[in-house]
Amino acid sequence: MEIFAKFSADLWSNEKFCAFAEKHARAAIVWVKAITFAVRKRSDGFFGDYAAKHFLSASARDLDALEANGFIERVENGWMVHDFLEAQRSNQQIEAAAERRREAARKAGLASAAARNSQSGTSTNVERTVGRDVERSLNGSLDSKTNVSSTLTNPDNRLQITDTNTPCSPPTGDADGLDEFARTCWTRYPKHEGKPTVAMNAVKELVSSGEITQERLLAAIDAYAATDKKLQYRPQFVNWLRKGEWRDYLPKTAPKQTALPEDGWVDRHVVCKLPDGADIMGAQQRLRELIRSGDSWDAAAGKVLTEFGGES
Repeated sequence: MEIFAKFSADLWSNEKFCAFAEKHARAAIVWVKAITFAVRKRSDGFFGDYAAKHFLSASARDLDALEANGFIERVENGWMVHDFLEAQRSNQQIEAAAERRREAARKAGLASAAARNSQSGTSTNVERTVGRDVERSLNGSLDSKTNVSSTLTNPDNRLQITDTNTPCSPPTGDADGLDEFARTCWTRYPKHEGKPTVAMNAVKELVSSGEITQERLLAAIDAYAATDKKLQYRPQFVNWLRKGEWRDYLPKTAPKQTALPEDGWVDRHVVCKLPDGADIMGAQQRLRELIRSGDSWDAAAGKVLTEFGGES
């Protein structure tokens, strides 16, 4: 289902935005993309460092400009869109609205069954299990129709209405199974604090980056869970992932990989020194290739800046 973010129809004439966009056109686009990303992910305005770089194509210069002008705010492991919830619905509001629709549909189903029973002239004792099935049908549409069959279940002519349809779950778009895998990781990690959706998105981002396979990440989670570290001293799952602590718990038999610099190092030494319009993704890929081939981080950064016309 397509989801929409809310923007003021007067955005085109907003003095602050227009002045900012004229000077930082690329950053203005990043801001719009960040809002739509947060709406889609239902993150209440949050987007992580990984998402900023790989999904929003934001450079360090873009993020600095947005922060300096009050469009975003720096938070732990990412950013928050300023005043996001003044224009967009929060995840809690969306869940509450969905619950109200489910309850209204459940009551409508009961009322409809009672009305049909009354018109048939039979007893008014009607039984129907609607809560679970209405909720499942809402995943597709509140207008979904359910096939019912009426059977007389005992001599006093009580009407038993049962649902004979086996609901078909709509396609989830999770062809690669990452959603289910992320839920498994959340379940097996020993500390369940923080927002599950944020942590599960971090799992999917990490696996999608190709830095680690699903099997090895699960092995690292299980190894960490098996340690005797007290729960209060364990970090939240999302922090454990984004700080790379999982690397300390990989299977010992795994082949050693070349250590790559963290995103912050790459931003400071490469991305922020590239000229406007440079191929940031290509520069990052080239940096990784040079390091894996044996160059030091600094040497690789110098070569990349020379090749992509950056400041040395």
